[in-house]
Amino acid sequence: MDYLETPPNPWHFGGQLYHNGDDPQTYVSPKGTCVPAPDGANSCDRGTLALKADFFTASFGSNIGSYGTSPPGLAHQGTEVGKFLDRMIIDGVPAPYIIVAHSNGGLAARDFITRTPDDPRALPAVARLVTYGTPHRGADADQLKTNLQTELKKLSAELCLVVNPLVCVAALEGTQSLNQYLDDLTNSPAAKDAKLSCDPAAKSQFLSDLSTRSLPQGVNYVSIRGVSTIFHILDVDFDFGNRKDDCLLAEWDGLVPQASADMALLELPPARDKLRSFQTNQSHGDENGDFPSVLCALDENCAVFDGHSPVDIEVIAPSRRKMAKNLSSIPGASYMNISEADKNERAAVLIPFPEGGQYTVKATPKPGAKPTDTFTITLTQNGVTTTIADHMQIQSIPPDGFHPHVNSRPFAIAGFDQTVECAGSNGSPVTLNGSASGDQDSDILTYEWADSLGNMVGASAIATAVAQIGTQTYTLNVTDPSGLSATAQTHVTVRDITPPVLTLTKNIVTVFPTVAGLGASVDLSSIASATDICDPHPTITNDAPANSFFPIGTTTVTFTATDHSGNSSQKKITVQVLCGVVIDVSPSTVPRGGTITVGAKVISCASTTQTVVVQFTLTGPLRSNACTSSKSIMFTTPPFTLAAGTQRTVSFPFKVPSKLCPGAYSITATTLVNGTAVNTSTASVTVTP
Repeated sequence: MDYLETPPNPWHFGGQLYHNGDDPQTYVSPKGTCVPAPDGANSCDRGTLALKADFFTASFGSNIGSYGTSPPGLAHQGTEVGKFLDRMIIDGVPAPYIIVAHSNGGLAARDFITRTPDDPRALPAVARLVTYGTPHRGADADQLKTNLQTELKKLSAELCLVVNPLVCVAALEGTQSLNQYLDDLTNSPAAKDAKLSCDPAAKSQFLSDLSTRSLPQGVNYVSIRGVSTIFHILDVDFDFGNRKDDCLLAEWDGLVPQASADMALLELPPARDKLRSFQTNQSHGDENGDFPSVLCALDENCAVFDGHSPVDIEVIAPSRRKMAKNLSSIPGASYMNISEADKNERAAVLIPFPEGGQYTVKATPKPGAKPTDTFTITLTQNGVTTTIADHMQIQSIPPDGFHPHVNSRPFAIAGFDQTVECAGSNGSPVTLNGSASGDQDSDILTYEWADSLGNMVGASAIATAVAQIGTQTYTLNVTDPSGLSATAQTHVTVRDITPPVLTLTKNIVTVFPTVAGLGASVDLSSIASATDICDPHPTITNDAPANSFFPIGTTTVTFTATDHSGNSSQKKITVQVLCGVVIDVSPSTVPRGGTITVGAKVISCASTTQTVVVQFTLTGPLRSNACTSSKSIMFTTPPFTLAAGTQRTVSFPFKVPSKLCPGAYSITATTLVNGTAVNTSTASVTVTP
């Protein structure tokens, strides 16, 4: 396959799917072989398919439909097609799939895809069915058998006339073995299912049932019809001439009449204009190796040049690569001489995935052509046929040839995958850039971007989409004026790695015990708030004690804000549940000679009643010549008793001496229990002149 240069990369084989007789297990082998184990049993490779491959092959458990299970024949093979697809799905090969089937394989594939809705696997897994030499209306195996036996009998007789007796005996024995093989083949379940009959009442049950099933509308269908009088077997070419006339006329590929190989002739929906069909010069035995014709079936834009008698044609691409009767340099192309109904031959050149631009087509008269003989050359692409030369005389052939334009399929490039930071809760704007897409013909393209749900998000080469958190797939579809299109995908990952902003209204919370001697319940609900760029409602948690009940003393509480992407930020506050004395001074500024009220709240954390004295100390500026205050002034309250777990408030006025030095003073309250200092609290006061 490496010779195929268009598309740009070679195609890669991903493995062969196969069954062993009635064994329902689908096996995979890169070489499609089953290696015998030492004990003689079959030991098959149970590998997996190559996910990034472009094509896979498949073979039935029995090519002639001979199975021990029921039903045998082509219906059994139709079930096998479903198992092949199941294995591809299990191994992760992305759908949709294109099935290319030869001969009875096309009937088995058609049997499978028309089982819907009985078998919902059939759609939408299959996008296209290509059949080559498939007997949709039956195969004339009996005629093939008769022709081969007749020709082999002649061949054996000729050998016996010109060679020694031993070779003659071997030839006769070989002919007898081949005759037995032909008998077995024509009587096989698959051959009976596909047997041609012009009498509807004598049609096989399989073909009768299949003819009642409509072709699913979601599948694209292509029929390739081989027409040849030459049949290859045992390295010998047998020329059968035209087969006997019957309801499907005379042209055939040695086994399947041309009219039987064409799905477009079936009396089944969809309409005939939705079914592609074209002809080759291959015999039935050579069709399965005709890769260029298969490529043409895969490419709706395949360029088909037809030169109708009496000329041969040479096609030259813009790159100067050529395709002619005896010259081939265009990758994937083929040249054929195909017999026509008038017994003449037409020259056909198939170019799958053609390069675009101006081609040169040269016509060469065939031997015996007269100057006044006429010929016609046409170009068919994408279902449209253009006449290049219309009944032109041989003597009018232009020396430099004809110069038709071949349209190439555009190519789509959706740009590199992107990773962006979340810009907001409503989505993040991203730029989709398909400007590297193009067309060899320099056609003006239309662009369409769609998101993962199929919603259109842009109609130009460069578009802006709004992506949500996670990974989104954007598909670019570019279309040229003729309707040919190409698609490409890019992926945008929107991530959120920015933590929320956490705000605390305070850093220290000071409270008094609400349960004597134990602690206090503290309401922290209004202390913390958080904002986040991408998450409108980040969650806030803290590690406060259960029920927010804090013990006496100092506790550190950590608040955490977390967004929906798991990003978080933290801040801490201190909660103090106080014991001892708390002082309060009012007002905090007083002139010399003024009065302040000094108050103290004394809280007991003890378990017994205590005798308490509160001692106040006023400390301020040092003595100077302008004032007569001492460094400190001390006064105390009378002793009082404080029961366990209770509190008491004491206050009294204090007159500031008129000659006290101005400045900032501190007043310290000290609780004395049995003459021993237990706790202090300090407040400040400013003395003015």
